[in-house]
Amino acid sequence: AIARTGSTHVRIPVGDWMWEPYDVYDQVEDGVRCNDGAVDELNRALALCAKHGLKVLLDMHAWIGSQNGLDNSGETKFVVWASKFDSGTSGEMYAPKGTFEHWAHKGWDWIINSTADWGIAMSLINQKHWAHSIRVIHKVVQMYGKHPSVWGLSPVNEVGAWTPMDVLRKFYWEAYGHVRHGAPHWIFVMDSSFRGGEVFRDDFMRGCPNKAVDKHPYHAWAPWGQVETYYKRSCGWADENVAIEEEVDVPVIAGEWSLAMDTCAMWLLGFNDMQPGEPRAICDMVPCPCAGGESNTMGSCYLGTEFSMPGLPRSTRRKACSARSARASPGRCSVAARVRWPCLAPRGRVDDHARPQADRRLQSRPRLVLLELSHRV
Repeated sequence: AIARTGSTHVRIPVGDWMWEPYDVYDQVEDGVRCNDGAVDELNRALALCAKHGLKVLLDMHAWIGSQNGLDNSGETKFVVWASKFDSGTSGEMYAPKGTFEHWAHKGWDWIINSTADWGIAMSLINQKHWAHSIRVIHKVVQMYGKHPSVWGLSPVNEVGAWTPMDVLRKFYWEAYGHVRHGAPHWIFVMDSSFRGGEVFRDDFMRGCPNKAVDKHPYHAWAPWGQVETYYKRSCGWADENVAIEEEVDVPVIAGEWSLAMDTCAMWLLGFNDMQPGEPRAICDMVPCPCAGGESNTMGSCYLGTEFSMPGLPRSTRRKACSARSARASPGRCSVAARVRWPCLAPRGRVDDHARPQADRRLQSRPRLVLLELSHRV
């Protein structure tokens, strides 16, 4: 199905625990670990891509200690749990016991802690996590360096924006060396760390072959507007990427993207978590999915109204809800807001008068299509 769309490449996110399990990923329950079989599933996906002529970007999506403090790194970090009940009688207000605050305390502790002093950052590197990360990259290169479908490697996803630049460059350089040695034909795709082309300034890796920078354009976190807003923003991204390519000698790709216009999708910002200011849309609420899709089976899939939030397995020993998670309600989950654009013609077609001339330039510009293959590991 992916190949039939004309797409050429697939981005597959993987976690470091697939090659070196640790902490919760190394715990055995009923004779298995939660990540057992993950490498087999990856191999199956790669074989399917080879069969259908698709190339694969392996994306090291999650690292030990978390590289950005978000759940997409494998660990929501750091979480502060509420410890008091809101009695409602004393006049003092507390977040309900069992809820947590995350975004106000968000940080990371991958190859360096998010609070590290940039002036002495090189001396504060977490050597244990660094060695673990380089070993995993070496194993991935050794395992897939000659695989016919693997096109490249992204050594880290969305690394925190205030990770010291000299530390990040050092990691990229060492990881690049392993890729050049074991799979010199791979494209080495480095995350922008939410800083555009800054990582490649000061002539970092200038002239080095087979490299690219990855940026993630999302409308969902940007301001709403009329349909012209989204065309203009997309064209603006194109101009921004061209400017980066011309400044720092590195091609830009979009390893992640979405047509979503809001952040309503359930758990998008973390399980029972809520980024301050989100969602800005008024989300539609629908019955949460359950076994068989029958509403009368909800009680067997989700905690009851006693726990006030949907989504937790009944076996969960502690209710885990963000104090900011206002978009959840018992038995109901948020979905994308239904927006009716005034400039949409009947049958959902965009009015020609709303489409700017700039999008014709985008259509004619050669571009690499990257899709993310989602799978549980």
